[in-house]
Amino acid sequence: MIPVKSIEQIETLSNLACEIWNQHFVPIIGQAQVDYMLDKFLSPKALCEQLSSGYEYYLLSCDNSFVG
Repeated sequence: MIPVKSIEQIETLSNLACEIWNQHFVPIIGQAQVDYMLDKFLSPKALCEQLSSGYEYYLLSCDNSFVG
């Protein structure tokens, strides 16, 4: 587990969230809701705001790739 601190890590987290949410949640809640959630809570801007207000995020890696 790697704490998310840098802009590069924030962008990695946002991209990973986009991939995961689009693969798994579109059939459940639809594309429009997934797009809304990603923009509102998991965009780089939203993540920066959350981190600056005390939230903590972590990246999980396996075999030198981020997986979660």
